[in-house]
Amino acid sequence: MKGSRGMNVPTRTTTDTKLRGGVTRGAAQAGFTLIELLIVIFIIGILISLLTVAVKEAKKKSNAATASADISKFVQAIAAYNSDKGTYPGYDKIPDESDLENFNAFPSLFQAVYYDSSQGGGPNGPYIELKVDKIAVEDLDDESGYTTAKKSEARDPEVEKYYRDPWGFPYIYRENAAKRKKRVWMIKSSKYDLWSRGPDQLNMAWQGLLDDDEYERENDEQKFDDIGNW
Repeated sequence: MKGSRGMNVPTRTTTDTKLRGGVTRGAAQAGFTLIELLIVIFIIGILISLLTVAVKEAKKKSNAATASADISKFVQAIAAYNSDKGTYPGYDKIPDESDLENFNAFPSLFQAVYYDSSQGGGPNGPYIELKVDKIAVEDLDDESGYTTAKKSEARDPEVEKYYRDPWGFPYIYRENAAKRKKRVWMIKSSKYDLWSRGPDQLNMAWQGLLDDDEYERENDEQKFDDIGNW
């Protein structure tokens, strides 16, 4: 560009205009763009974290709903069996109070409500439909102590079988109605107790229902989250 006296004056563009400190305006604009990109990445990271928490919470609620639905199905089946037989499954199973936490008469319940009378179940059985892939047998090599039953095992009345909750552990059952002595750990002393260990996979209901403060004191501040027929 020519000045008033015809002299050539160098043209300055936006990209090479010098700012204080010797930084060109173009470089400054590029710097702002990088900061904005980092902010966007940071926000995306927060959103992903929030989404992960939401998904976990939704999964937890879904599992709890599934456990409640399973227990309701068994409650209905037990009622039908009781109507036929006049007793509850497992009436002849006596808990060993020295090892009450590990007592589980679920195989007796399974046998009673899942099979017909020719296989040891009630006269109008089976009283319930179950998902075959959730039927389990004991397996000491498995981390949970149980593994999915084979077809032959699932139909064999001689094999003790359990039913897994959404967290992979077997539901727990004990009959109380036929027991002469009623104990504090019997949640429903006139009927039976049926429950899942819940999300924390710890069997807390074996000792009966305590309030939250009692559980926190007795179980290292562990909240009670077992899901049962109470």
